[in-house]
Amino acid sequence: MLGCNTLISWRARLDPKSSHSNGDSIPKITWWRALSWLPGAIILVGMIIFILGHEAEGEKLLHLFVKAHLAWLLLALVLQVGTYFCAALTWQRVLAKTGTSPPLLYLALLALKKVFIDQFLPSAGVGSTIVILRSLEGHDVPPRNRAATMMLYFFGYYVAYVFAGALSLGLFLMYRKLSKIILSIAALFFLMGLGAAASIFLLTRTRHWEPPPWITRFAWTRKLIKAVAQVPPHLMKDPWLLFQVIGLQFFIFVLDGATLYTILIALGHPLGAIKSFISFMFASMTGTVSPIPGGLGTFEAGLAGTLALFKIRLKAALAATLMLRSFTLWLPLIPGFIVSRKDLFHRKKKDEIPQEVATEN
Repeated sequence: MLGCNTLISWRARLDPKSSHSNGDSIPKITWWRALSWLPGAIILVGMIIFILGHEAEGEKLLHLFVKAHLAWLLLALVLQVGTYFCAALTWQRVLAKTGTSPPLLYLALLALKKVFIDQFLPSAGVGSTIVILRSLEGHDVPPRNRAATMMLYFFGYYVAYVFAGALSLGLFLMYRKLSKIILSIAALFFLMGLGAAASIFLLTRTRHWEPPPWITRFAWTRKLIKAVAQVPPHLMKDPWLLFQVIGLQFFIFVLDGATLYTILIALGHPLGAIKSFISFMFASMTGTVSPIPGGLGTFEAGLAGTLALFKIRLKAALAATLMLRSFTLWLPLIPGFIVSRKDLFHRKKKDEIPQEVATEN
């Protein structure tokens, strides 16, 4: 999920001249991180209990799962696999511009690993970014190229996310008026997304900018500004590269919306492709502005609520929501754990940690 703290936390670990006495490894599981999931879990369980409050409704929901068309579910699975290859292509396009090009399948496995670590170790994207940087180091990718890859990846993600969100709002107006709740969520979402994208773009394009003292008083802003010096300036000035990166990231949202579309068909409650895309984007924006890791609970509530606005029966909306979450979150955790075991249980020693993930003394 998108969040400005993702950018801040990641960039705070990209200072190549600093020592690695702190923040130099994948964040560990703490009670605070574990408890941060609790509000979302309560919301999700509450939704399920509300729908299943009557025995008849519970039987109908179970019937939807049992009678789902397997062929459409397999197509949904293929669409989700496509999202990992889109992320891999994003990294490959940037790396190709810097003179290196790891295999596409390897990068797709890195994308799968990123999803798992982001969910298993909620750390605002810090843990998964450290793992990706280390993995690229193993393929002899120079430090500044690794930093450039992740910076352009996040930039493309934020721009594509904002564009997809704005598009979904415009499409929604074809069917209904925007409520105050939707407008409030959208306003906060655009503030976060545009702020993150603009920060990357401006700091990269204005490399000699001297920030005022009220900005450099914070340690993370100093690290952020220093880190920009690693990124080859020509990359952020390459319109074709930026178009590819943003386009691939946008296509990931299209594939996610298409996944919801196929799931609803599989459940016997079809919804148009445009409405499916709108529903997914509204749920994603709701989950993004939520302080709960991964938008757990808030994403589900947002999706079920939007589907209900489009006249999908509540039990079918809940079934589609749970099934979509299974494809986008729960199922990837199994292969994600397999490809992430080495990173989780065989951490590198401090002297082996990539320079760009070290922090300031």
